[in-house]
Amino acid sequence: MCLHCVNPACARSCPAQAIQVHETGAVLSALVEKCIGCQNCTVACPYGIPKFDTEQNLMYKCDLCIDRTKDGIPPMCASVCPSSTLQWLTDEEIDEKKKQYHLDNGKWVSSMPHLEGETNVKINLPGILQGVTKLF
Repeated sequence: MCLHCVNPACARSCPAQAIQVHETGAVLSALVEKCIGCQNCTVACPYGIPKFDTEQNLMYKCDLCIDRTKDGIPPMCASVCPSSTLQWLTDEEIDEKKKQYHLDNGKWVSSMPHLEGETNVKINLPGILQGVTKLF
């Protein structure tokens, strides 16, 4: 899953400016009419997210189901996740869960402590990295 970087290397490396960042912060797949198939984006991404389709000569990646999320509807992955491992939460809902489970004391940890830069996707595994039972 793409982390939708605030300053995405994939977009910065695109000579055709085919990769756009939506006003919501979602980094979109390459625009068909602009992508020249250079694959700079696939090399530039520090997380190896963009994939190149050689048949289509086009990069693709998760775009947070922008057609849904721009209207406040959760992305498909979160909508169909049977275990609620993937959740689409507001900052307020995250804060509520932290309070509910008393996680303001450092037990709310990032699953990727060494990110390259700021991202628009929050990845949190409360307690799991410390070997504690899943809380919600």
